[in-house]
Amino acid sequence: MASQWFYTQNGQRFGPYSSADLKALAASGEVHRETLVWKEGLADWVPAQQVEGMFDLTATAKTPSPPPVPSAVGAAPAPDGSLPPVIAPRGGEMYGGTLGGQGDAAFLPQPSNGMATASLVLGLFLCVPLCSLLAIIFGAIGISRANKPSARGAGKNAATCGLVLGIIGLLLIPILLVLSSAVAVLFNGTTEKANVSAAKVQISLFRTALGLYESDNGHFPLGSEGGLQALVTNPGGLPNWKTGGYLDRPMVPKDPWGHDYVYQNPGSNVTAPPTALFI
Repeated sequence: MASQWFYTQNGQRFGPYSSADLKALAASGEVHRETLVWKEGLADWVPAQQVEGMFDLTATAKTPSPPPVPSAVGAAPAPDGSLPPVIAPRGGEMYGGTLGGQGDAAFLPQPSNGMATASLVLGLFLCVPLCSLLAIIFGAIGISRANKPSARGAGKNAATCGLVLGIIGLLLIPILLVLSSAVAVLFNGTTEKANVSAAKVQISLFRTALGLYESDNGHFPLGSEGGLQALVTNPGGLPNWKTGGYLDRPMVPKDPWGHDYVYQNPGSNVTAPPTALFI
């Protein structure tokens, strides 16, 4: 039985052809040197130029005219019931597998979708309002482009993820603002209570120190004596003033808010005995 040849071109498989017919196709230019051919006995598809005598123009000149090339894939299977996979370029690489009736589309490079990629990257910045907004816009554009037939769905998953992340980001922003405000109010309230408590303790210490000052010197510190400063520094002319002062520190402390305590003697109520007032 004569050899039955098959060849592929533009994503389609043709054959079977006898050796003479295949040489005639090569002579007519239908089969090129790079065209992949196969016959029973070959382990895989090979370029036609590797077949001995395929491009021998002297030999092919005596062969009859080739039959018309079929317009569809009609390859007969080999005796074992299968043909070897076709090896053809795809995106600058080599891959294996039968054509599966996909035609030229099987060899086209995968389209890119820059909007989808930008949407996914921006969507990762959930807490940045501008990034979330742009992720939604770019995601919608990326999905629209991916739905076009020429795009073949390229980047649709990335665009969808970016769109969803952008929406989540915009929803999280007001929630985070509310939570941060609540924490700030709670923190400020706790701090204020602590400051008030500290001020009450300090005023109590002042009262004790002023009582000792009045007991030793016969009067509360006067404004002319420096007010509360007389508790840590002898204003002069007080023989019974306690050495080292009446406070456990060398200076009058400020209130918890960083202000000086206000001391008045005599107090604002002139009908009452001299009084120390704290504000």
